[in-house]
Amino acid sequence: MKKKHLPVLLLLSVLLIMSACSAPLNYVPEPTAAITPVITPEATPEPTPEPTPEPTPEPTPEPTPIVATLAVCGDVMSHGPQTQDAYDPETGNYDYTECLKYIKDWVTAADFAVANLETTLGGEPYTSYPMFSTPDGLAYSLKEVGFDLLSTANNHCMDTWFKGLCRTLDVLDEVGLQHVGTYRTQEEFDKNNGIVVADVGGISVAFLSYTYGTNGLPVAEENSFSVNIFNTDYMTTISTLDEERIKRDMEAARALDTDLIAVMIHWGLEYHTQQSWYQDRVADFLIENGAD
Repeated sequence: MKKKHLPVLLLLSVLLIMSACSAPLNYVPEPTAAITPVITPEATPEPTPEPTPEPTPEPTPEPTPIVATLAVCGDVMSHGPQTQDAYDPETGNYDYTECLKYIKDWVTAADFAVANLETTLGGEPYTSYPMFSTPDGLAYSLKEVGFDLLSTANNHCMDTWFKGLCRTLDVLDEVGLQHVGTYRTQEEFDKNNGIVVADVGGISVAFLSYTYGTNGLPVAEENSFSVNIFNTDYMTTISTLDEERIKRDMEAARALDTDLIAVMIHWGLEYHTQQSWYQDRVADFLIENGAD
């Protein structure tokens, strides 16, 4: 190819290229399809559930304490001079209120009052130490002063023998004084195993009563129910605890389901203010079996 024809060829080439790139004059472009945007619906939020409030627990009410007063008196007995002083020649009766007036305020102020009746009401002739038989007036005076319950198991309860023991309880019933520790019949003992239940200012108390012995006076075999004795050897060494009896009685006391179990026990050496090892042992055994 000669060089003089080169511009013409280049021009033709350019024209051809332009011709190829140009649309014809009558060309109508196809309409472009409208693109519909996809609208993603917003998610409706789930409502947040309201938290269920925890129920407020009811506070446990504090128990209302019950306060009661128990008056406990020691040995009540009548020696010869006291029996003489209690006699009223005008009426022919025996009245002990004059000497009991010194404790009346304490007794009447209590919700419940107990004492140890360390004598018998065995009838005439009236006697004192060493074997007591006291006028019935003592029981009436004790009731008038305000006592509610008498423990009758002690070393003098057999001073007028089984007959006097029974008469003592008859008089106490007549006066209206409760008693615990001695019994007229097996049936009387079998009622609650000889236990007395009392209401002490709103507190239920089971009362039991025992004695170490009867001053060497034997309790007949047929009347073995009549006195609560906590020793098996009460006629000799007085040092062997009747554990089976105590267990049996305390089991019966627990079955009564009272608030308290009170044991009145007649023991110890006279004129000694310190308990013995044996008393400690008996006390521990009673507590182990439910005594309060």
